[in-house]
Amino acid sequence: MRKNRLIAGIITVSIFLTGCVDRVEIDRRNIISILGIDIGKEIVKEKEIAEKIDPSDPFAQKEIKKLKITYGFPDVSSLGESKGTQTKVLYFTSEAYSMEDAMVKNTSKSSRKLNYGMERALVISQDIFKYEDTFREVLDYISRNSSINKSMYVIACEGRAEDYIKYKPNAEANLENFISGLMENTQENASIIAVKLNDFITTLDKNGNAILPRIQYDVTKDEVNLTGSILIKDYKVVEELNDLESGVIKLLKGGSGSISKVIYYKGHPLDFTIKKSKTKIKTNTNNPDKLVFDLKLTMEGDISGYYYHDRLEDPNLISDIEKNFNEAIGKECARIMKFKLQDNVVDFVGLSDSIEAFHNPTWIKIKENWDEVYKNSEINISVDTKVKRIGLTK
Repeated sequence: MRKNRLIAGIITVSIFLTGCVDRVEIDRRNIISILGIDIGKEIVKEKEIAEKIDPSDPFAQKEIKKLKITYGFPDVSSLGESKGTQTKVLYFTSEAYSMEDAMVKNTSKSSRKLNYGMERALVISQDIFKYEDTFREVLDYISRNSSINKSMYVIACEGRAEDYIKYKPNAEANLENFISGLMENTQENASIIAVKLNDFITTLDKNGNAILPRIQYDVTKDEVNLTGSILIKDYKVVEELNDLESGVIKLLKGGSGSISKVIYYKGHPLDFTIKKSKTKIKTNTNNPDKLVFDLKLTMEGDISGYYYHDRLEDPNLISDIEKNFNEAIGKECARIMKFKLQDNVVDFVGLSDSIEAFHNPTWIKIKENWDEVYKNSEINISVDTKVKRIGLTK
Protein backbone atom coordinates (compact mmCIF):
# COMPACT_ATOMS: atom_id res chain seq x y z
CA MET A 1 0.00 0.00 0.00
CA ARG A 2 2.80 2.33 0.93
CA LYS A 3 4.60 1.45 -2.30
CA ASN A 4 1.50 2.27 -4.36
CA ARG A 5 1.21 5.69 -2.68
CA LEU A 6 4.85 6.44 -3.44
CA ILE A 7 4.39 5.53 -7.11
CA ALA A 8 1.23 7.65 -7.33
CA GLY A 9 3.08 10.60 -5.80
CA ILE A 10 5.95 10.31 -8.28
CA ILE A 11 3.53 10.19 -11.22
CA THR A 12 1.66 13.28 -9.91
CA VAL A 13 4.87 15.29 -9.48
CA SER A 14 6.05 14.26 -12.94
CA ILE A 15 2.87 15.63 -14.50
CA PHE A 16 3.50 19.08 -12.98
CA LEU A 17 7.20 19.14 -13.87
CA THR A 18 6.86 18.49 -17.56
CA GLY A 19 7.50 22.16 -18.44
CA CYS A 20 5.61 25.34 -19.29
CA VAL A 21 2.55 24.88 -21.41
CA ASP A 22 3.06 28.30 -23.04
CA ARG A 23 6.77 27.81 -23.73
CA VAL A 24 8.10 29.68 -26.78
CA GLU A 25 11.49 28.95 -28.31
CA ILE A 26 14.00 31.80 -28.15
CA ASP A 27 14.21 32.08 -31.95
CA ARG A 28 10.44 32.62 -32.03
CA ARG A 29 10.64 35.69 -29.77
CA ASN A 30 11.39 39.35 -30.37
CA ILE A 31 13.01 40.61 -27.16
CA ILE A 32 12.50 44.37 -27.02
CA SER A 33 15.76 46.03 -25.97
CA ILE A 34 15.13 49.75 -26.62
CA LEU A 35 12.13 52.09 -26.82
CA GLY A 36 11.87 55.40 -28.65
CA ILE A 37 9.14 57.97 -28.03
CA ASP A 38 8.34 60.69 -30.59
CA ILE A 39 5.39 62.97 -31.20
CA GLY A 40 2.94 61.91 -33.90
CA LYS A 41 2.00 63.97 -36.93
CA GLU A 42 -1.44 64.83 -35.54
CA ILE A 43 -0.43 65.88 -32.05
CA VAL A 44 -0.80 69.57 -32.89
CA LYS A 45 -4.42 68.89 -33.83
CA GLU A 46 -5.13 66.69 -30.81
CA LYS A 47 -7.47 69.07 -28.97
CA GLU A 48 -9.24 70.08 -32.16
CA ILE A 49 -9.84 66.46 -33.18
CA ALA A 50 -10.70 65.28 -29.68
CA GLU A 51 -13.40 67.93 -29.28
CA LYS A 52 -15.15 66.60 -32.40
CA ILE A 53 -15.24 63.03 -31.11
CA ASP A 54 -18.25 62.08 -29.03
CA PRO A 55 -17.57 59.64 -26.15
CA SER A 56 -20.09 57.26 -27.73
CA ASP A 57 -18.54 57.36 -31.21
CA PRO A 58 -17.21 53.97 -32.44
CA PHE A 59 -13.57 53.43 -33.47
CA ALA A 60 -12.50 56.71 -31.89
CA GLN A 61 -8.98 55.35 -31.28
CA LYS A 62 -8.26 55.53 -35.02
CA GLU A 63 -8.76 59.26 -35.16
CA ILE A 64 -5.66 60.72 -33.47
CA LYS A 65 -2.04 59.85 -34.23
CA LYS A 66 -0.33 61.85 -31.50
CA LEU A 67 2.52 59.45 -30.67
CA LYS A 68 5.13 57.63 -32.71
CA ILE A 69 6.66 54.72 -30.80
CA THR A 70 9.67 52.74 -32.00
CA TYR A 71 10.58 49.33 -30.60
CA GLY A 72 14.08 48.02 -31.29
CA PHE A 73 15.15 44.40 -30.81
CA PRO A 74 18.00 42.08 -31.79
CA ASP A 75 17.32 39.46 -34.42
CA VAL A 76 18.16 36.35 -32.40
CA SER A 77 17.61 34.17 -35.46
CA SER A 78 20.81 35.65 -36.92
CA LEU A 79 22.90 34.12 -34.13
CA GLY A 80 24.58 30.74 -34.37
CA GLU A 81 27.88 28.96 -34.88
CA SER A 82 27.78 29.43 -38.64
CA LYS A 83 26.18 32.88 -38.54
CA GLY A 84 28.50 34.75 -36.16
CA THR A 85 27.90 36.55 -32.87
CA GLN A 86 26.87 40.02 -34.09
CA THR A 87 23.10 40.43 -33.95
CA LYS A 88 21.22 42.27 -36.62
CA VAL A 89 19.07 45.05 -35.16
CA LEU A 90 15.42 45.25 -36.21
CA TYR A 91 12.64 47.62 -35.24
CA PHE A 92 8.92 48.33 -35.45
CA THR A 93 7.46 51.84 -35.59
CA SER A 94 3.79 52.74 -35.13
CA GLU A 95 1.81 55.95 -34.92
CA ALA A 96 -0.85 55.69 -32.25
CA TYR A 97 -3.13 57.58 -29.92
CA SER A 98 -1.52 55.98 -26.82
CA MET A 99 1.29 53.70 -25.68
CA GLU A 100 -1.09 50.75 -25.41
CA ASP A 101 -2.35 51.38 -28.94
CA ALA A 102 1.26 51.37 -30.18
CA MET A 103 1.95 48.07 -28.43
CA VAL A 104 -1.10 46.48 -30.00
CA LYS A 105 -0.15 47.71 -33.47
CA ASN A 106 3.44 46.51 -33.14
CA THR A 107 2.24 43.10 -31.99
CA SER A 108 0.23 42.79 -35.19
CA LYS A 109 3.39 43.48 -37.23
CA SER A 110 5.42 40.66 -35.69
CA SER A 111 5.30 36.98 -36.59
CA ARG A 112 7.13 36.32 -33.31
CA LYS A 113 6.02 36.78 -29.72
CA LEU A 114 7.08 40.23 -28.36
CA ASN A 115 8.79 40.12 -25.00
CA TYR A 116 9.15 43.15 -22.75
CA GLY A 117 10.97 43.51 -19.45
CA MET A 118 14.53 43.39 -20.81
CA GLU A 119 14.72 46.93 -22.23
CA ARG A 120 18.07 48.62 -21.68
CA ALA A 121 17.30 52.14 -22.84
CA LEU A 122 14.42 54.59 -23.31
CA VAL A 123 15.06 57.42 -25.77
CA ILE A 124 12.69 60.39 -25.48
CA SER A 125 12.55 63.14 -28.09
CA GLN A 126 12.76 66.62 -26.59
CA ASP A 127 9.77 67.57 -28.75
CA ILE A 128 7.37 65.64 -26.51
CA PHE A 129 8.11 67.93 -23.55
CA LYS A 130 6.23 70.65 -25.43
CA TYR A 131 3.03 68.65 -24.88
CA GLU A 132 2.71 68.26 -21.13
CA ASP A 133 -0.53 66.27 -21.06
CA THR A 134 0.72 63.75 -23.63
CA PHE A 135 4.01 63.31 -21.79
CA ARG A 136 2.13 62.72 -18.52
CA GLU A 137 0.01 60.06 -20.23
CA VAL A 138 3.13 58.31 -21.52
CA LEU A 139 4.81 58.26 -18.10
CA ASP A 140 1.62 57.14 -16.39
CA TYR A 141 1.34 54.19 -18.76
CA ILE A 142 5.01 53.25 -18.39
CA SER A 143 4.84 53.43 -14.58
CA ARG A 144 1.71 51.24 -14.45
CA ASN A 145 2.85 48.65 -16.97
CA SER A 146 4.59 45.91 -14.99
CA SER A 147 6.07 44.32 -18.12
CA ILE A 148 8.32 47.35 -18.83
CA ASN A 149 11.79 47.28 -17.26
CA LYS A 150 11.94 50.15 -14.73
CA SER A 151 15.71 49.86 -14.32
CA MET A 152 16.56 50.79 -17.92
CA TYR A 153 18.38 54.05 -18.61
CA VAL A 154 16.48 57.12 -19.81
CA ILE A 155 18.01 59.66 -22.17
CA ALA A 156 16.66 62.64 -24.11
CA CYS A 157 17.54 63.32 -27.73
CA GLU A 158 17.48 66.27 -30.07
CA GLY A 159 15.27 65.44 -33.05
CA ARG A 160 13.47 62.14 -33.61
CA ALA A 161 14.12 59.18 -31.30
CA GLU A 162 13.30 56.86 -34.20
CA ASP A 163 16.37 58.07 -36.13
CA TYR A 164 18.66 57.38 -33.17
CA ILE A 165 17.37 53.84 -32.70
CA LYS A 166 18.05 53.11 -36.39
CA TYR A 167 21.56 54.57 -36.08
CA LYS A 168 24.50 52.16 -35.68
CA PRO A 169 27.40 53.53 -33.60
CA ASN A 170 30.93 52.89 -34.82
CA ALA A 171 32.09 50.88 -31.82
CA GLU A 172 28.84 49.16 -30.85
CA ALA A 173 26.34 46.82 -32.49
CA ASN A 174 23.38 49.08 -31.62
CA LEU A 175 22.34 52.25 -29.81
CA GLU A 176 21.23 50.57 -26.58
CA ASN A 177 24.74 49.18 -26.08
CA PHE A 178 26.13 52.65 -26.71
CA ILE A 179 23.74 54.31 -24.22
CA SER A 180 24.09 51.71 -21.47
CA GLY A 181 27.87 51.82 -21.91
CA LEU A 182 27.89 55.59 -21.50
CA MET A 183 25.67 55.50 -18.44
CA GLU A 184 27.68 52.73 -16.79
CA ASN A 185 30.82 54.79 -17.49
CA THR A 186 29.74 57.65 -15.20
CA GLN A 187 32.67 56.91 -12.91
CA GLU A 188 35.00 58.16 -15.65
CA ASN A 189 32.98 60.94 -17.31
CA ALA A 190 32.09 64.09 -15.41
CA SER A 191 29.35 65.27 -17.74
CA ILE A 192 27.27 62.07 -17.59
CA ILE A 193 24.39 62.03 -15.13
CA ALA A 194 23.01 58.52 -15.39
CA VAL A 195 19.23 58.30 -14.83
CA LYS A 196 17.19 55.12 -14.55
CA LEU A 197 13.51 54.98 -15.40
CA ASN A 198 12.27 54.27 -11.89
CA ASP A 199 14.25 57.21 -10.44
CA PHE A 200 13.06 59.49 -13.23
CA ILE A 201 9.40 58.64 -12.59
CA THR A 202 9.79 58.94 -8.81
CA THR A 203 11.42 62.38 -8.86
CA LEU A 204 8.91 63.76 -11.35
CA ASP A 205 6.02 62.39 -9.34
CA LYS A 206 7.38 63.79 -6.08
CA ASN A 207 8.15 67.39 -7.02
CA GLY A 208 8.01 67.73 -10.80
CA ASN A 209 11.78 68.14 -11.04
CA ALA A 210 14.15 65.92 -13.01
CA ILE A 211 17.33 65.95 -15.04
CA LEU A 212 18.10 63.84 -18.10
CA PRO A 213 21.31 63.35 -20.09
CA ARG A 214 20.97 64.30 -23.76
CA ILE A 215 22.38 62.97 -27.02
CA GLN A 216 22.70 64.79 -30.34
CA TYR A 217 23.54 63.69 -33.85
CA ASP A 218 26.56 65.39 -35.44
CA VAL A 219 25.82 65.48 -39.18
CA THR A 220 29.35 66.51 -40.16
CA LYS A 221 30.93 63.54 -38.38
CA ASP A 222 28.03 61.10 -38.72
CA GLU A 223 28.13 60.26 -35.03
CA VAL A 224 25.96 60.46 -31.93
CA ASN A 225 27.45 62.29 -28.96
CA LEU A 226 26.41 62.94 -25.39
CA THR A 227 25.95 66.71 -25.06
CA GLY A 228 25.15 67.73 -21.51
CA SER A 229 21.68 67.40 -20.07
CA ILE A 230 18.26 69.01 -19.75
CA LEU A 231 16.47 70.28 -16.65
CA ILE A 232 12.77 69.43 -16.38
CA LYS A 233 10.25 71.33 -14.26
CA ASP A 234 6.56 70.38 -14.20
CA TYR A 235 7.10 67.99 -17.13
CA LYS A 236 8.59 70.72 -19.35
CA VAL A 237 12.19 71.47 -20.35
CA VAL A 238 13.23 74.70 -18.61
CA GLU A 239 16.98 74.68 -19.26
CA GLU A 240 19.62 73.01 -21.41
CA LEU A 241 23.00 72.40 -19.80
CA ASN A 242 26.34 71.88 -21.52
CA ASP A 243 28.93 69.31 -20.42
CA LEU A 244 30.67 71.64 -17.95
CA GLU A 245 27.42 72.75 -16.33
CA SER A 246 26.24 69.14 -16.04
CA GLY A 247 29.52 68.26 -14.33
CA VAL A 248 29.04 71.01 -11.73
CA ILE A 249 25.52 69.80 -10.94
CA LYS A 250 26.85 66.25 -10.58
CA LEU A 251 29.47 67.63 -8.20
CA LEU A 252 26.87 69.46 -6.08
CA LYS A 253 24.81 66.29 -5.84
CA GLY A 254 27.80 64.48 -4.38
CA GLY A 255 29.02 60.92 -4.70
CA SER A 256 31.97 59.00 -6.09
CA GLY A 257 33.39 59.01 -9.59
CA SER A 258 35.98 60.87 -11.60
CA ILE A 259 35.21 64.52 -12.34
CA SER A 260 37.98 66.55 -13.95
CA LYS A 261 38.37 70.27 -13.25
CA VAL A 262 41.09 72.64 -14.38
CA ILE A 263 42.51 75.98 -13.25
CA TYR A 264 45.33 78.06 -14.74
CA TYR A 265 48.04 78.18 -12.11
CA LYS A 266 51.00 80.47 -12.78
CA GLY A 267 49.93 80.67 -16.41
CA HIS A 268 49.72 76.91 -16.97
CA PRO A 269 46.77 74.48 -16.90
CA LEU A 270 46.56 72.31 -13.80
CA ASP A 271 44.20 69.33 -13.92
CA PHE A 272 42.49 68.03 -10.79
CA THR A 273 40.60 64.73 -10.91
CA ILE A 274 37.93 64.64 -8.22
CA LYS A 275 37.37 61.12 -6.92
CA LYS A 276 34.78 61.84 -4.25
CA SER A 277 32.55 64.76 -3.29
CA LYS A 278 30.05 65.35 -0.52
CA THR A 279 27.69 68.23 0.14
CA LYS A 280 26.53 69.05 3.67
CA ILE A 281 23.48 71.28 4.03
CA LYS A 282 22.79 73.58 6.99
CA THR A 283 19.61 75.61 7.07
CA ASN A 284 18.71 78.75 9.00
CA THR A 285 14.92 78.75 9.40
CA ASN A 286 14.55 81.80 11.64
CA ASN A 287 12.70 83.56 8.82
CA PRO A 288 10.52 81.03 6.93
CA ASP A 289 9.99 83.57 4.13
CA LYS A 290 13.75 83.97 3.61
CA LEU A 291 15.56 80.72 4.29
CA VAL A 292 19.35 80.67 4.37
CA PHE A 293 21.16 77.55 3.16
CA ASP A 294 24.86 76.95 3.78
CA LEU A 295 26.22 74.28 1.44
CA LYS A 296 29.68 72.92 2.21
CA LEU A 297 31.15 70.94 -0.65
CA THR A 298 34.05 68.67 0.34
CA MET A 299 36.16 67.18 -2.47
CA GLU A 300 39.03 64.71 -2.60
CA GLY A 301 41.12 63.95 -5.64
CA ASP A 302 44.43 63.81 -7.46
CA ILE A 303 46.47 66.26 -9.46
CA SER A 304 46.76 64.58 -12.84
CA GLY A 305 48.42 67.27 -14.95
CA TYR A 306 50.67 70.20 -14.04
CA TYR A 307 53.68 72.29 -15.11
CA TYR A 308 56.63 69.98 -14.52
CA HIS A 309 58.98 72.72 -13.20
CA ASP A 310 56.79 73.10 -10.08
CA ARG A 311 57.74 70.88 -7.14
CA LEU A 312 54.34 69.70 -5.98
CA GLU A 313 55.75 67.96 -2.92
CA ASP A 314 56.02 71.43 -1.33
CA PRO A 315 53.10 71.59 1.18
CA ASN A 316 52.80 75.36 0.76
CA LEU A 317 52.35 74.94 -2.98
CA ILE A 318 49.67 72.25 -2.46
CA SER A 319 47.87 74.50 0.02
CA ASP A 320 47.89 77.36 -2.49
CA ILE A 321 46.55 75.08 -5.25
CA GLU A 322 43.75 73.84 -2.96
CA LYS A 323 42.82 77.44 -2.17
CA ASN A 324 42.60 78.33 -5.87
CA PHE A 325 40.40 75.31 -6.58
CA ASN A 326 38.17 76.23 -3.63
CA GLU A 327 37.57 79.68 -5.08
CA ALA A 328 37.19 78.62 -8.73
CA ILE A 329 34.82 75.70 -8.10
CA GLY A 330 32.91 77.70 -5.49
CA LYS A 331 32.17 80.38 -8.09
CA GLU A 332 31.09 77.76 -10.64
CA CYS A 333 28.74 76.10 -8.16
CA ALA A 334 27.25 79.45 -7.08
CA ARG A 335 26.53 80.45 -10.68
CA ILE A 336 24.92 77.13 -11.56
CA MET A 337 22.89 77.08 -8.35
CA LYS A 338 21.55 80.60 -8.90
CA PHE A 339 21.06 80.90 -12.65
CA LYS A 340 20.27 77.31 -13.61
CA LEU A 341 18.65 75.68 -10.58
CA GLN A 342 17.20 78.44 -8.39
CA ASP A 343 15.89 80.71 -11.16
CA ASN A 344 14.20 77.71 -12.80
CA VAL A 345 12.96 76.43 -9.42
CA VAL A 346 14.62 73.03 -9.87
CA ASP A 347 15.69 71.62 -6.51
CA PHE A 348 18.09 68.98 -7.76
CA VAL A 349 20.42 69.20 -4.75
CA GLY A 350 17.67 68.18 -2.30
CA LEU A 351 17.16 71.27 -0.15
CA SER A 352 13.47 70.50 0.36
CA ASP A 353 14.34 66.97 1.50
CA SER A 354 16.77 68.42 4.05
CA ILE A 355 14.14 70.77 5.48
CA GLU A 356 11.52 68.05 5.61
CA ALA A 357 13.91 65.71 7.43
CA PHE A 358 15.55 68.12 9.90
CA HIS A 359 13.15 71.08 10.15
CA ASN A 360 9.78 69.41 9.75
CA PRO A 361 7.67 72.11 11.53
CA THR A 362 9.08 74.69 9.11
CA TRP A 363 8.47 72.37 6.15
CA ILE A 364 4.81 71.97 7.10
CA LYS A 365 4.43 75.75 6.98
CA ILE A 366 6.18 76.34 3.66
CA LYS A 367 5.63 73.18 1.59
CA GLU A 368 2.58 74.57 -0.23
CA ASN A 369 4.62 77.61 -1.22
CA TRP A 370 7.98 75.86 -1.62
CA ASP A 371 8.73 77.04 -5.16
CA GLU A 372 8.54 80.70 -4.17
CA VAL A 373 10.46 80.15 -0.93
CA TYR A 374 13.21 78.23 -2.75
CA LYS A 375 13.54 80.84 -5.47
CA ASN A 376 13.96 83.64 -2.91
CA SER A 377 16.26 81.74 -0.54
CA GLU A 378 19.83 82.77 0.14
CA ILE A 379 22.23 79.97 -0.76
CA ASN A 380 25.88 80.20 0.30
CA ILE A 381 28.42 77.71 -1.04
CA SER A 382 31.84 76.96 0.38
CA VAL A 383 34.32 74.43 -0.99
CA ASP A 384 37.00 72.41 0.82
CA THR A 385 39.43 70.74 -1.59
CA LYS A 386 41.84 68.02 -0.48
CA VAL A 387 44.66 66.94 -2.80
CA LYS A 388 45.40 63.31 -1.96
CA ARG A 389 47.92 62.40 -4.65
CA ILE A 390 50.25 64.34 -6.93
CA GLY A 391 51.57 61.46 -9.07
CA LEU A 392 55.25 60.66 -9.61
CA THR A 393 57.76 63.39 -8.79
CA LYS A 394 61.50 63.78 -9.16
